[in-house]
Amino acid sequence: MCGISGFLDLKKRGAPSAEKAEAMMRALQHRGPDEMQCITHDHLALAFNRLAIVDPETGMQPIYNEDRSVVVICNGEIYNHRELRAQLTSKGHRFQTGSDVEVLVHLYESYGTTFMHQLNGQFAFFLYDFKREFFMGCRDHFGIAPFYYAVVDGYLVFGSEIKAILAGGFITPRIDLMGLDQVLFLPGLVSPQTMFEGIHSLPPASVISGVSGNYKVRSYWEFRYTHFQSEPAPGAARVCLEQMEEVLIKAVERRLQADVPVGLYLSGGLDSSLLAAIASRSSDDPLKSFGVCFDDPLLSEKVHQQTMARAFSLLHTSLLYDHENTADALRKVIFHTEVPIRESLNVALFRLSEATRNHKVKSVLSGQGADELFGGYVGYQMDGNRMAGASAQLQEQQLRNLLWGDRSFYYERDYLAARHQLGTIYSPDTREALGRLGALGAPLIPPGALKGSDPFQQRSYVDLKLRLPDHLLSDLGDKMAYANGVECRYPYLDQEFVRLLLQTPTSVKFDALSGKKGLRNMAENKIPGSILNRDKFGFSAPGSPQFLQSKNPYIADLLSFSTLKKQNIFDPNRIEKMKQKYARPGFKLMAPFEDDVLMVVITTGILIELYNLH
Repeated sequence: MCGISGFLDLKKRGAPSAEKAEAMMRALQHRGPDEMQCITHDHLALAFNRLAIVDPETGMQPIYNEDRSVVVICNGEIYNHRELRAQLTSKGHRFQTGSDVEVLVHLYESYGTTFMHQLNGQFAFFLYDFKREFFMGCRDHFGIAPFYYAVVDGYLVFGSEIKAILAGGFITPRIDLMGLDQVLFLPGLVSPQTMFEGIHSLPPASVISGVSGNYKVRSYWEFRYTHFQSEPAPGAARVCLEQMEEVLIKAVERRLQADVPVGLYLSGGLDSSLLAAIASRSSDDPLKSFGVCFDDPLLSEKVHQQTMARAFSLLHTSLLYDHENTADALRKVIFHTEVPIRESLNVALFRLSEATRNHKVKSVLSGQGADELFGGYVGYQMDGNRMAGASAQLQEQQLRNLLWGDRSFYYERDYLAARHQLGTIYSPDTREALGRLGALGAPLIPPGALKGSDPFQQRSYVDLKLRLPDHLLSDLGDKMAYANGVECRYPYLDQEFVRLLLQTPTSVKFDALSGKKGLRNMAENKIPGSILNRDKFGFSAPGSPQFLQSKNPYIADLLSFSTLKKQNIFDPNRIEKMKQKYARPGFKLMAPFEDDVLMVVITTGILIELYNLH
């Protein structure tokens, strides 16, 4: 994987600026430090930053078809490229490289604009057909690879990160308050929203395409759970479990394909440990693994990481989390996330990818996606013990109906009460700009998406839509890994595996007592019992109370009355009261049940400072 960027003059006013393309390319050098290249052709400029993982010798991009009438640049991995290559070769297509990405141009030639249905991978690509003057930008099924774009002054500008678009000089950076409101009230940003006015995030499983100046954004895939009227018989449940295990093993093996060593992130929990067990049996050489640990034994998972390392002969590195320097690392983190954050977990993941790269590993397996697909969060277990819709006030029920299309669906909080409470941190001008409901004033999922689903399926669907793509996979995954030139691969988000899970009864995957029932059953007799039987362990990173109590001068300046008054986004008087509370010796927030509001304020200030936002 790597970084892509470029622009297309929709008005065809002449040759594109090579200087702009080169500036965009340089802005993404951290994503692809191995090679860089940009081209200009007709009204198109493409820039590519390469992290060489597949076909290091001939896999440099852009890549063309046989007569160079179609070109593509892709940030991603196409895991079924070998099968696709054989299929396309039998149809007469000629390949010039060993790159997995080359299948894209030939698939387009054979199948047109629907070819992404054949892809199993993680990808964001831009393809241009010179003969038809047709373009298409595409993001993978779950949004693992980001794709940002803007249409300004007749140019379509795009990039793997927003900083590339800004580097091209096409747009003046201005803060989008609706994005800030999403960060405060939702798990994170939700595509197409970003923190920058006029810059959009292409939603997962979506395409932006067009001819000349006309374009549209459309969805090409939507996941839907199968609704079962009865529980499967014991024999049928066993068959489901065997199929799940078989397909997960294939998913891991696909993601071990590379021309460089592939490592793995190992937390010491169930998700990553099962992947480690499968991967170690599928690899001829010992795998390098990496995990974060703490000096506090009550918080540290080091002992469980070591247990796994011994059991599977892993070459493991435990990175001691540096609490003292967390505040100082925030600038680097926010530069790469391009969005405020609510917790400092990003810092740990930034340091983890840094250690991974220092150990000469460019690509790692990660367990992301398992919690959403198997019910790993506490909310899944709580859903079965409450009648949230019945007890909610009428106005809250009406808001839920607006957001989810279901007045009884409870997700994370009572949003109306949260609006009244958290909304007080905003300045009067911000409150006026956002309106009464802000980011909560429009539906967040397609109409009828939850209809007929059981409570597990409903929460899983919303997590896969709201929590996973732009927060867990982008802010915490892609951005923190590529900050140090590392690629994350996600076996639990394999397309074949997920499609199977969507057709598997809930009772096979989940129960309210133990959570991830399906994963535990697959992991039985594969990983040590001390890990198999562990409760889910939440990562606890230092937050704004620790920063205030340590009297960090940089944080104090960001939260000063004068700074906040000048920004005119937050209410300085309200923030001052919160600062006094958070600064009391020993004060702690009860994560994950209490929001670290000041962390949002702090990191918004950093974002404004780094990107000169107006």
